[in-house]
Amino acid sequence: ERRAIHIYNKITECGSVVARNYCDFKKDDKYILLDLGGGTADIACHRVLDGISVSQIYAPSGGPWGSTYVDEAFWEMLCEIFGNGVMQEFKSKHPDEFIRLKESFRQAKHKYDPMSKVPPINLGELVEFMDKCDIDVKTMGKKVKEYKLKDKSGVFELNEDVGALYLGHDGWKFLMDKVIDPLIGHVRKLLAEPELRGCQTMLCVGGLSTSPYVMQRLRDVFVIDCKIIKTITKPEQPILAVVQGAVRFGMAPSLNAEYVMTHTYGLKCVHFWVESDGEEGKLWSEDIGRYMYEDGFEIFVRKGTKMNVHDPPKLQYFRPLNKDDKEITIEIHRSDEEDPKRCTENTFCALATFKLPNDWWGGKDFAEKEIPITFFFNQAEIQVKVELENYPDKERFIKINWLKEV
Repeated sequence: ERRAIHIYNKITECGSVVARNYCDFKKDDKYILLDLGGGTADIACHRVLDGISVSQIYAPSGGPWGSTYVDEAFWEMLCEIFGNGVMQEFKSKHPDEFIRLKESFRQAKHKYDPMSKVPPINLGELVEFMDKCDIDVKTMGKKVKEYKLKDKSGVFELNEDVGALYLGHDGWKFLMDKVIDPLIGHVRKLLAEPELRGCQTMLCVGGLSTSPYVMQRLRDVFVIDCKIIKTITKPEQPILAVVQGAVRFGMAPSLNAEYVMTHTYGLKCVHFWVESDGEEGKLWSEDIGRYMYEDGFEIFVRKGTKMNVHDPPKLQYFRPLNKDDKEITIEIHRSDEEDPKRCTENTFCALATFKLPNDWWGGKDFAEKEIPITFFFNQAEIQVKVELENYPDKERFIKINWLKEV
């Protein structure tokens, strides 16, 4: 077969490097990690191999259940109460005050505890802006009181003397549950998977894990109601734990010794056309005298495959498609399918280019020459290396230009 060479790995579990120090794990213990950051909630599932390394027992997952989605829900609520037009004007014409309003809400959000008094949200600068728009504080207070949450009014209160908004327990739970409910639903499904049978520990890191309400909801569901998890814990500084873990992981990627591939990776290649390839991408080759298929997906690691950081690299051999080519471009693709057959615009994710030796096309055997290429995988990066003899050492590792996050 004649082929032409036509791959970012997101580390979702950096926080576990620090968080698991807060538990007395033994060999083969399992835990589920919830990284409750800003934009997303990222979830990883591990089995302890020894005192240092862990194995990923289920592919990382997650969803749009991060802290910023609570912020967005609060902003939408303010727009409903006071009017979208005036709130957008406040945001665009007074960006500093808008940021301070968001920060006031963020601090209150992390403090909210259903067993304590509700924290106030400072709307002082918004009150001043509204006054300039001929909307006095009493009118604002009336709008707040009349706002209906689940067909119930009087849930919120505006302290007109200090410009502080009180959402009440119902208001806070309404906003927080927008991300907590789907998160809990997803984690419940994960814990039902056979690979997680026997998992009794949940580790939490990231911004939302500082919230007493979030931690209470998780304990109520998984410890008290379902009785699946026995221990839910978090580091003393859950946000900093993610940063510290990323640094330590970067220095020693083998801390997570085994991991599950979340995508299928491969290269775009040209091969002899077969009927199952379909008509699109089918080309006639005058040189060979038969049809070729130019969009082949040459798989070198499959979705769901368990990898080890000490696994040897994947070695494959290729031949240039066009005679006298001086530069070869590797087109790297990834797919959510386990067995993709065709490369498309949606699977295209990166390019890697390298030069052929000057004497490559010399001699009678040039048509039979093959280029050995190795692909190195670990959780921190993907590397592509040219294994030709006498190839310059400094050029062996090919620079990969990622066109989109993989």
